[in-house]
Amino acid sequence: MDYENFLQVHLVPLISSPLDGGNPTDNGRVSSIYWDGERLQTKGGSSRWAEHLSELDDFHDRSTKLILDIAGVNDSNADFGGLKKALRRGGPYWLEAGAEDEDDLFDVLTLDPSIAALGSLRAESLEIFEQAMEISDACIPMLYLQDGDVHFKTYMDGLDAVCRSMTDMGYDECIIMDLDSLGGPMDKKLWDRVSSLDISCIPAGGIDPEDITYLARTGYKAAVFDPRIVSKPQYEDSIRPLETEHTISKPRHSGHWTGL
Repeated sequence: MDYENFLQVHLVPLISSPLDGGNPTDNGRVSSIYWDGERLQTKGGSSRWAEHLSELDDFHDRSTKLILDIAGVNDSNADFGGLKKALRRGGPYWLEAGAEDEDDLFDVLTLDPSIAALGSLRAESLEIFEQAMEISDACIPMLYLQDGDVHFKTYMDGLDAVCRSMTDMGYDECIIMDLDSLGGPMDKKLWDRVSSLDISCIPAGGIDPEDITYLARTGYKAAVFDPRIVSKPQYEDSIRPLETEHTISKPRHSGHWTGL
């Protein structure tokens, strides 16, 4: 089977450092992540932002990268100033920064990612997806699954019902992140079921390049691979623990960038 046209997207979970205003190009790191039932957490070692991008491009020339700002997705506290500087090199990029409202969405789109992945974890309701459809065709939903249901900020909903809502809005594609498998093995039973949905889905969570054969034969045309951190584990005081506050560029919705 020819997999040349299978789109390989590499998940890049970003931990930013407060030392220079959260500049990922210098002090930011990339780490493997998992879901602890409430939040995204890092695990194992980490590698420097620039080094990780070089490793990805060595593995897959000009690979597409899905940048996931961990602070943004966990707490809607994304470092947009640092992201702006980081996204100047090494693209193409997709970006999930934990947008909660229309102002957040404009912040994300100002960074000009190829795809603005609009995650359900920060969404109060389906309204933000409706707004995104009206604002830009670069936005696609990113539905986070826990125990088979879509995880929104304050509630859960069935995957089938949510996907029907997305198609009713006009979306024909979405990313589905399996939180239960993130950082572990792929759940084939889940992806067998998802493949029958009316909307075209891009699997994420527990996906490895070796899974392309199964996914392509099941009918998928793209997938988001879990990060592979090949650098030796490094732990530095300069790296912000996930549960602590860090410095971000202010104001969040100003339309211009400060602090870098």
